[in-house]
Amino acid sequence: MMSLQVTDCNKQVWKRKDGLEEDVKTLKNQVDIEKGKLKVCKSQLGLKEEELNESKKVNELEENLLQKQTELQEIIVKLKEGSDQSNNTRKQILDQKITEFA
Repeated sequence: MMSLQVTDCNKQVWKRKDGLEEDVKTLKNQVDIEKGKLKVCKSQLGLKEEELNESKKVNELEENLLQKQTELQEIIVKLKEGSDQSNNTRKQILDQKITEFA
């Protein structure tokens, strides 16, 4: 009778061992799946970071462009003022020459 109990106990232990081994396999598969998901997330994060860096570069270039446009506007205004002064000077010289002839 005792031998029968030991045999039943051994069978239960083996079943339990087999069940635990299956659980371990399942968990390993789940871990592998999660690792794969993590790699994908890291890859996507890298892409997002790259996009962010590109966006920062674009913003810097846009700021630089605005600054250059402002500088260009200032130069145009100065050139226009200089041209107006030059025209006024020419007019004064012509007026002076006309009065000298008259």
